[in-house]
Amino acid sequence: MALTAPPSINSDMNKRSGHLWVEKPYNNGYRVVMDYMTGGDLFDLFAENKLTEKLAGLFLNQIATAIKYLHDNKIVHRDIKAENMLLEKDGSNKLTGKLKRNESTIEDSNNKTIDGTIQYMSPEMLKKR
Repeated sequence: MALTAPPSINSDMNKRSGHLWVEKPYNNGYRVVMDYMTGGDLFDLFAENKLTEKLAGLFLNQIATAIKYLHDNKIVHRDIKAENMLLEKDGSNKLTGKLKRNESTIEDSNNKTIDGTIQYMSPEMLKKR
């Protein structure tokens, strides 16, 4: 499958995200409205042992592009995990989950909020809890 260029960037969190592989935000980014994705999620592929090297490369490219888009627009994804990578039957995927607008820089040490799935958190994040 050929990757297409993402649509033009739209930084308004209450409108469509503006990115092909980022789910639409809703209610200031704390919850999302889900498109119907017919292929399950990336965790399902792991569990069913169906993730090929070719698919992994495709998904990695799409996910990295989506995360870069979010960071470029000062949006922090609070819970990146396989269950939040929804799939279509055609091989495309969308990143969904907890999105938060961050008016400061992502690296800002004043951002003390911790959110996400405990099983996927780094030891450094768990120490802050």
